[in-house]
Parts: sequence; C-alpha cells; structure tokens
Amino acid sequence: MTMLRLKKAEPEEQTTLFPRFIATIDSRTDLQSLEGMSGGPIFGFNTQRPNKYWIVAIQSSWKKSERKIFGCPVAHIYDILNHLHDEAAKELARKS
Repeated sequence: MTMLRLKKAEPEEQTTLFPRFIATIDSRTDLQSLEGMSGGPIFGFNTQRPNKYWIVAIQSSWKKSERKIFGCPVAHIYDILNHLHDEAAKELARKS
C-alpha cells in the first residue's frame, strides 16, 4: 500500500467530457511511477479531524512529466449508478 500527499489542482484543466479529480503529487514524494495504481481509491482527509477520511475519486491516469494524477470523482460514479438503478427499476415496472 502506498500513500501520496496530493494538492488538488484547479478545474481549468478540465478537457474531458466527464468531470475529473485532478491533483499534483507532492514534491516531497520521490515515487517515480504510479503503474498498477489505476482503479485504486483516492482518499480525502479532514485535517481538523485526523480520523475522518473518505474516498473522493478512483484513480485513472497520471501525467508523469507534470506529476499530476487524475481520477473519476466518486460523486460522479454515484450519479451514474443511481441513473442506471432508476432505469432498471422503470424497465422492471414495465415488464410487470
């Protein structure tokens, strides 16, 4: 298991159809590759309450040259799953 300190980047870099979590890997971290980390969780921590944390995104890619990490926000995944659930419920209701 690896923990990296990230600094959330500004959304002006948003060049994709769907929203992305974008952060820069802390310069104090000497990790050279994120190979194998795709699909892993990106956690958010509450600095006022050290025991408070949650998954904010699922890591999807990174730009080594800029030390930037990208992920799909969990809120967006939740919205997609909620929509799929609602569509499936409608379909089941039609078939009943």
